[in-house]
Amino acid sequence: MKFENSNIEEEYIDVKEYCSDKFIDCYYNNLSIFHSEKESDIVLSNSTLVTVYLPLTRDSIECKFEDLVFNIQQVKTANFINDYTLLTKDEALIRVTTTGDFYETITTVNAYSADIILDEIEYIVCLTKGFNSFNLKIVEEDAYNKFVAPYYEDDMYVCIYSPYIQKEHIEEIYLAYFFEIKTMFNIELKYHPLVDLNFFAEEEDIKEPEREIRLRPLLYGKGMKEVIDIYARGFNTTFAEHRILSFCRVIEYVSQTVIRKDLIEKATNKLSSRRVFLPDSDFILELGKIFEQHNESKKDYQAFKITVENCCDIYELVKFAPSNLKKTKKITLNSNSKQIEEAFLEIVESITATRNKLSHAKTNYRAKGGECPEENMEDFSVFLDIVAQQVIRWFGLQKEENRII
Repeated sequence: MKFENSNIEEEYIDVKEYCSDKFIDCYYNNLSIFHSEKESDIVLSNSTLVTVYLPLTRDSIECKFEDLVFNIQQVKTANFINDYTLLTKDEALIRVTTTGDFYETITTVNAYSADIILDEIEYIVCLTKGFNSFNLKIVEEDAYNKFVAPYYEDDMYVCIYSPYIQKEHIEEIYLAYFFEIKTMFNIELKYHPLVDLNFFAEEEDIKEPEREIRLRPLLYGKGMKEVIDIYARGFNTTFAEHRILSFCRVIEYVSQTVIRKDLIEKATNKLSSRRVFLPDSDFILELGKIFEQHNESKKDYQAFKITVENCCDIYELVKFAPSNLKKTKKITLNSNSKQIEEAFLEIVESITATRNKLSHAKTNYRAKGGECPEENMEDFSVFLDIVAQQVIRWFGLQKEENRII
């Protein structure tokens, strides 16, 4: 064996020892770099492409020698924190899956990247695929057999990187990233433990992007992890009714922040009047009226109404409105304020009536007239998904001290 320099030789010795112990073999031009009698024909450098074979793995792995060295170094500090997340000294690898051909759009090791800062620690988040320390850790722990290989060529991961990575930040960052991928591409990332070997479903095609896509800044801070977790739970089911209830919980979660902001703005406007310096009984009663209306806003219907009206863009919602929302579907840029107000009322009545219908026993529930028909439940769940997205984005734009959780 010949080496480009002495550092490569030292790395080779470590790699050979590691791979021999784990029953991993590496080839170059069909010659084993560990066992071939013709080893002297090989000149090894960082950029040498080697073919790696992990135990009981059908798919071969082609990578640069320096990448193999890097992954072996990474795995030495790595531990699984659950059956789909590996944590190393500076990165977390979360094994995920999705539907359609989204996997094919990942053309670089840092596809769909985003940044986020938590507790003054800066993280880089991206999607990645291919061989990494996750696969080696499976080999190390003998967590494979003839039915479950340590590597598949369609493996996909969310990678969270920082030299100062903190375990307690991982879930919050993943949920923020999940939300951006879902809202930008309508793609649901799902945790993908190794034992779950379902192949990707063939759904709508996703064209490969012409350039690398950067995501918007990830949403984080007070209340964001909790509300996105509620949102994400809606995709753990195939039943439209369950998704609808999850999206309604998102609106409920954010509603108290909307209501308080509305109270503060109205009270502040009132107290900005010159009359505050010589308040008469009318002024006191008018101020009291604001607080009475605030208490009314806490009721379910009013809470949903003020939240949807404040957080949602009616022109975006029109595109997703199911056929039972007739007034909403008629909204255009030429619609007047009364028509828009009536559309919002229709939306809120349908959301609250449908939520109440689904959350109460049928024998105890009396129809109000705004409930979504059974045949429109799937479309209504898609519509509420967009409502929930807009509500979450509004919440994320508020100052942390103004968020109520």
